[in-house]
Amino acid sequence: ISLAILPDAHKGRLLELISSFRQAGGKLIFDNNYRSQLWQQSQACLWYARIMAQTDLALLTDEDEFAIYCEQQLAQIISRCMALKIPEAVIKRGIGKALVLDKSDLCEVPAQRVEPVVDTSAAGDAFAAGFLSRWLQNTSGQQAAEAGHRLAARVIQYPGAIIAPEDMSDLTQ
Repeated sequence: ISLAILPDAHKGRLLELISSFRQAGGKLIFDNNYRSQLWQQSQACLWYARIMAQTDLALLTDEDEFAIYCEQQLAQIISRCMALKIPEAVIKRGIGKALVLDKSDLCEVPAQRVEPVVDTSAAGDAFAAGFLSRWLQNTSGQQAAEAGHRLAARVIQYPGAIIAPEDMSDLTQ
């Protein structure tokens, strides 16, 4: 969303800062989080390609990717990630299996089905938080995706995006 609301000059400056950050050893994690009402699809394609070329881990939602690039095939998302030489990518697919791309290795990680589903509005962010909590500890992409699914499954059983820490304490161990 940040890319969508910045003027082009500021987007360019952001990319310069990201480049310097990465040259100093920093890692860029990019979540596509596309909102069509914020910008034209052609502009999103342009700026997403520029930032993804500097991305170390891409957290992509299949529906957002399909909307941005006017596609309907997961293979196209995977090919684009590989062409941009993104070291790691996760394609989130809602209640479907997440796809984890680690260089050229691809694995599918099933989502957890839970009842009751109360509010799915924070599911993607919860998945990202759970994934990153493990990924930053150098676990495998598959283990990180499993943690992401566990947290998302828990969050969607509560109203709103924030749940009490005690309601997820078993997930943080």
